[in-house]
Amino acid sequence: YDVWLGVPFEEIFYEDGSLVINYSFKEIKDKMIAEKKIKMLKYVPDAAQAKSRKAAGNKSYKKYNDGEICGNCRFYTADKAEPDFGKCTMAARQYVAKGGWCKSYSKKK
Repeated sequence: YDVWLGVPFEEIFYEDGSLVINYSFKEIKDKMIAEKKIKMLKYVPDAAQAKSRKAAGNKSYKKYNDGEICGNCRFYTADKAEPDFGKCTMAARQYVAKGGWCKSYSKKK
């Protein structure tokens, strides 16, 4: 495994294996909640994955329609510094890919 409680090992341990205390337990818990939320939303970083899963009969992706991407969803807030990513309200304000999709997609008005 390369993560512990949802946190990449390089952010927890130094190369010599000694522990780095960069995260509080609350921060680790928040990361875990965010990861669980992403899984519950059936998020995929590329909407083409949702399209192919729907075509294969995966019922979790039956709501997907062509043209639906995070970038044109009302829950998505673009990041000016990272044009291909933004924060998603439904995903606990975590970063998601602009071209991604999840089952909570709702077109911006």
